[in-house]
Amino acid sequence: MTSERRFYGWKLIFFLWLLDFLNIGFPLYGGAVINTYMLREISMSRSAFGLGFSILNFFAGTSSILVGASIVRWGIRQTFAIGSALLLAGALWLSLFASRPWHYWLGFGVLIATGINFGTIIPAATAVTRWFSRYRGRAMAVTLSASGVAGLFVSRLLNGVLTANGGNWRKGWTIVAGVSVLSSIIAFLL
Repeated sequence: MTSERRFYGWKLIFFLWLLDFLNIGFPLYGGAVINTYMLREISMSRSAFGLGFSILNFFAGTSSILVGASIVRWGIRQTFAIGSALLLAGALWLSLFASRPWHYWLGFGVLIATGINFGTIIPAATAVTRWFSRYRGRAMAVTLSASGVAGLFVSRLLNGVLTANGGNWRKGWTIVAGVSVLSSIIAFLL
């Protein structure tokens, strides 16, 4: 009796989609909403607030080298886990300690950005490339569509939660921390 192995690739796409949704939706799109509430409590100028997004973009780009090295050395699953751990550290930092502009720059600009990079596009695209040859474009499109869907839903969801809680932005970052724990569990299911 022969047993045929079922192709795992499409199941993998589901998990990659979910990881991309969680790891970019909550910290980046949700973070943009949370940060506007945070701006009301932490005294900083609009340029200091905007600098947080500039730092985020810088670290999202420059940490790509480390993400690639992590994939080669430890694999995709561990790279996603590192991303989740960095997102957890950044979200907890912002939730528990942020009270000055530099706290925001470190938490959002450095830790969250690097965590997003380790936990989204690069490892997901690498996994799709390794698993698919015939339907690679379709698989990549489905996987990366998660960030667009996340942008549509997560910002509204977190804004509703924050509005219902009187603008408690620390609770928003606590939610992001919880989501990062969930994403680390999903990473180990890959």
